[in-house]
Formats: sequence, C-alpha cells, structure tokens
Amino acid sequence: MRIGIDLDGVIFNSEYQFQCIGELFDLKHGGKGLSHPEEVKMHKRYDWTEDMYAQYLDEAVLPTFASTPLMPMAKEVMSMLENDGHEIYIVTSRNLPKEIEITLNRLSAENINYPTYFQKDGKLETCQRLDIDVMIDDYYVYVEELSNAGITCIQLVTEPIKEVHRHNVHVCHNWGEVYRTMLDLSKNLPHAHI
Repeated sequence: MRIGIDLDGVIFNSEYQFQCIGELFDLKHGGKGLSHPEEVKMHKRYDWTEDMYAQYLDEAVLPTFASTPLMPMAKEVMSMLENDGHEIYIVTSRNLPKEIEITLNRLSAENINYPTYFQKDGKLETCQRLDIDVMIDDYYVYVEELSNAGITCIQLVTEPIKEVHRHNVHVCHNWGEVYRTMLDLSKNLPHAHI
C-alpha cells in the first residue's frame, strides 16, 4: 500500500512540546490562557493576535522542529512497514522555507529517508496525486477532509484532541496500534496498492 505519514504528533513528538511551550509563551506574554483545548494548532488553542503568533513561531516553533524527539517506535514501525512492501511518503503542512530546511535536516539526521511533500493548504491534493491508500495523521481537520474524499485514515491520538469516528478512520494511540491496524488493512482494503 501507499502510506502517507504526517510529521508533527505522528513521527515527531512535537505536539506535546508545542502544548507546554504554548502555555509558557502565553503566560510570558500576558495571554488569557487556553481558550480552545480541543484544537491542535496553537494559534487556535489561544486567542492570540497575529503578531503574538508570529512571535511564537520564531521563539518556539522553529527551535522545537529542530529538537523534538521522535514518537516512540515511529521510526521502527515505518521500517517494518517498508519491509512489508509498503511505499511510505511523508506529507506535512510545514511549508515555510525555514521549516522546510529544518525538517529536511532533521529527517536526514534521523536517517528517515522517504519522499517528503510540504503542503500549505491541506493534504488532499497531494494524497490524491500520490494515490495514497492510507494516511496517518493526528489533526482531525485533515483526517475529516481525507476520509470524506474516500482515503482511509489512521488518526494517531496521543494528546487530548478531537477524534474522528467514521467507517474509514481508525483511531490509534501509539505506533504499535498503528502497525496492527496496518496489518489488518493490508488484508481488508481491496483497492489498495499491494
């Protein structure tokens, strides 16, 4: 199968760091605290101005991209999936030039060498162009968009975020569950590239 995999909250454990850093940033800059805890994106979790969000990107996001650890077993399971004959593609919404540079350096340093696609406005077009069978993502907005278009999704939920419950969405809480789900999907998706 052709598998698309997101970066933040899926390959990298960045979402947890973003939450911690976001709360500290909000306190430091006199913010009013968390206003939308179900949101994944920091600028939607807090009622920040555009200037505050731009400052947060410079002070917190880029350093986090450069240093956040891998999710436990992510690299190992991706290798197992590749050894099982699956094609792996990284599809991320990171899209600013500095984010792309940091990301490519990090992936290289971690010896994660899969084709990587940087998207600004959603992931649907890229997933359709790549003919992705299964997309692994944490962000419910992308999971909803992709599953609405008929792409099977695994939503990796490791933080308190909205879960998507549909016939073609499988909610997992760790990479071991992702691998078990992929084994099941390999047997049960008749249209998949195998």
